[in-house]
Amino acid sequence: MAQLNEMPNFEEVKEGSFEPLAEGDYIVMVTDSDIKDTKKKIAGDAKRGEYIQVRFQVVEGAKAGQTILNFFNIKNDNETAERIGQAELKKLCIAVGLDGFPENTVMLHDKPLLISVKHDKEGRAVIKNFKPKPTYQATPPEVAEAPKTASAPSTWG
Repeated sequence: MAQLNEMPNFEEVKEGSFEPLAEGDYIVMVTDSDIKDTKKKIAGDAKRGEYIQVRFQVVEGAKAGQTILNFFNIKNDNETAERIGQAELKKLCIAVGLDGFPENTVMLHDKPLLISVKHDKEGRAVIKNFKPKPTYQATPPEVAEAPKTASAPSTWG
């Protein structure tokens, strides 16, 4: 049992509304991750069933601070689900600069990347792509050569 101390007045607390991220591209970082068993494995209906739950937080732009979850099937009785999950995890690894699957999911954390968000049929935000964060390199403006002028004769002698 946990004791709740110094709680605000229940009547004064406003219920928040959750709006999914709008469709578009966002710069995010992984802020949390965990490996979990699938519901079917927990219920005993599957021999294999593990996924990685990853929380991404938007770090730039108007939606900075908003989060989105993604799930990667890494072990599944359904070979197609497993293959898709592992392929998506590979894209995430490449986007954060890893050249293989991490030994620990914390290796995915705190590295900026670009995600593309779309909405599914139920209106939920779903990550559709992972890419490295674009790097912007300013190119120096071209400096035109100063016109050559005829030099005046020297009076210095």
